[in-house]
Amino acid sequence: MILLHALKDTMVNAGISEKQLTVQEFSGADEAWKVLLGEVDLLKPSKSEGFGMSGLRAIAGELPVLISGNCGLAIALKKLPSGYKHVVDSQDPQVWAKRI
Repeated sequence: MILLHALKDTMVNAGISEKQLTVQEFSGADEAWKVLLGEVDLLKPSKSEGFGMSGLRAIAGELPVLISGNCGLAIALKKLPSGYKHVVDSQDPQVWAKRI
């Protein structure tokens, strides 16, 4: 719990308003993911990432997801008929803004 308070303090000191911030402990269980991800939008504009399990879990939870084309999940999604709706093949913030 001390680490959570330290994380929150760091984020507030970096300029994030406490009104926009929720820091909570997370177990990693599938149902916990669905609850947690139901509270946020998931954007993953990583320049490089492994597979992207958080994106997969969010999609499985039927949540809107945008992920970078630079991860294994994007490669897999592009092979599915509706997979492209989740993938952004650009690092340009304007492209991401338009997709959001």
